[in-house]
Amino acid sequence: MAEQKPTINWLNNCRIAAAFAVVVLHVSAIVVLNRDFGTSAWWAGNIFEVLVRWSVPVFVMISGALLLAPGKAESIAVFYKHRIARILIPLLFWSLFYLAWAQYMGTMNREPLSKIQLARLLVGGHPASHMWYIFMIAVLYLFIPFLRKIIRDSSRAELRVLLVIGFAFSILNSVSGESGIGSSKLFVNWFIVYIPYLLLGYLISTSKRQYSIVKLCVTLVGIAAFSAVGCAVVGKKFGPSAGMYFYNYLSLTVIMTSAILFILARRWESPIGGLKTQQALASATLGIYLMHMVFIDLFRILKMGPLAFNPAISIPCEAVVVFGAAAAITLMIGKIPYIRRIV
Repeated sequence: MAEQKPTINWLNNCRIAAAFAVVVLHVSAIVVLNRDFGTSAWWAGNIFEVLVRWSVPVFVMISGALLLAPGKAESIAVFYKHRIARILIPLLFWSLFYLAWAQYMGTMNREPLSKIQLARLLVGGHPASHMWYIFMIAVLYLFIPFLRKIIRDSSRAELRVLLVIGFAFSILNSVSGESGIGSSKLFVNWFIVYIPYLLLGYLISTSKRQYSIVKLCVTLVGIAAFSAVGCAVVGKKFGPSAGMYFYNYLSLTVIMTSAILFILARRWESPIGGLKTQQALASATLGIYLMHMVFIDLFRILKMGPLAFNPAISIPCEAVVVFGAAAAITLMIGKIPYIRRIV
């Protein structure tokens, strides 16, 4: 079956949707972690969590669709110059920023961090809770040129076998508690279990196979319901942390959800908010991802976070405000020469 190159429109839509889903995820996580297990507030946070856990996998899949696409023939040197340089400056700047922010927040709580603690956060790839992804994707990019060679010399059937093997190991890791995020003290090891998502993004974006939208949507609803209830049932029997397996980016349910949504998104060619708005928001997604946690923290400092009132309402409301604020600041920074390289 002949391959087709992915068009940029639906991928831009995916990028924007994934950025917003990340914001929802981090807002709802506050509720899940700070409300008693099984309460109505916890359930609100739990439902939002299972609805948006596809966000990070879809980001990786977008990279696979774009960077592993047919026709990519740039040399390793050119690739590293364009891609690694693009992410290295934001990674360095925001790592230092969040270390300073962590020290500020710690001082406010009368628990200032020592230099050793700050150094461990940086070396461990966790200057902030969400920064692990930037560290992981930076290392993942180092291997893209070699993955291209594998794809070029393999049939789609062989790539599907490789995909199944890769996800099998990733799922086993997630079941054993080794999710790849923090399970290794050295952040450069995290990328390994996310390689299958790169390959999945490539295979879906270049496939001509058609699927039933109705069946896919019904399956999505079923997975979401199963995950939300599964989190509660497993959490009640083995403890809340065990139930959070269903939030794991490498759990079978999240893998299936991410794949289905990516398949459905291929038909979403109409640009979000019009072409001009879509292009602006798509260009701002890295900045949104990098700085949204600052606004979430500010909400908490002002005691206006998702715990301030009914989480079923506060979570989406705060997510919209945080996303909008981060997007606006990113777009403003993007107009400043030199400084715009941090986003």
